[in-house]
Amino acid sequence: MALTPAQIQTLINTNLASGSTITAAEHREVETELLNLIKTAIPLAKGIYNIGNVVNDNIFTITFPDVGTSNYYVMGSIKSNGANYINDDDVIWVWREPTSTSFKLGVGEGGGNTQNISFYWELKSL
Repeated sequence: MALTPAQIQTLINTNLASGSTITAAEHREVETELLNLIKTAIPLAKGIYNIGNVVNDNIFTITFPDVGTSNYYVMGSIKSNGANYINDDDVIWVWREPTSTSFKLGVGEGGGNTQNISFYWELKSL
C-alpha cells in the first residue's frame, strides 16, 4: 500500500536531507513510494458504456485493453441522457467478476420508466 503524501514528505526529508550521505537504496525507497502513490492516483482504465434503457435487470460486460491485473475496484456514475432526468434516476448498479480485460456490470431499474443512460467508469488499483 502506498504511503500518504505526508509520509512521503517525511521520507524525503529523512532520506534526502541536505548535507547527508544519501545511498542509492534511500533514493530508491523515495522513488518507489512516489511511484506507488502515482499508481493509486492514475486509473488503470476508464471509459463510457452507453446503456440506453434498462429493462428490469440487465448484466453487461465492460471490456478494455489488458491492465495486467484483476485486483482493482470500479468507480462509476450514471449519466442521464434523456429529456427527463426523473426517468433516468431510478437505477442501481453493481459490478462483479473482474478480469484483466473486463468486468460485469449489473444494472437494475426501480421505477419502470424508459431510461436513456450511460455508465462512466474508472478502474483503480487496490
